Amino acid sequence: MSIPAAWPQVLDCFGTPLVIEPSPGQLTSYAGLLPVRQFDQRLGLTQAFADALDDPRDPDRTEPSFLEMVRARVYGILAGYEDQN
Repeated sequence: MSIPAAWPQVLDCFGTPLVIEPSPGQLTSYAGLLPVRQFDQRLGLTQAFADALDDPRDPDRTEPSFLEMVRARVYGILAGYEDQN
């Protein structure tokens, strides 16, 4: 009798398979947010949130963009970073 391998894991993400497997390479601690980012890109939640807010700054003279700042804040909150509260 053999024990089946635990990897890779395949999750159903709104009809699109999401494959999770270990990597021999070094990954950043942010790697756990990659599925969240893909989910957000598919649904457009942070894009809609940023569009609903007023940013009076000139977008051609602003870096990072307002959308990037919103995403960084939302993902930081989801990751549980204390400085995002």
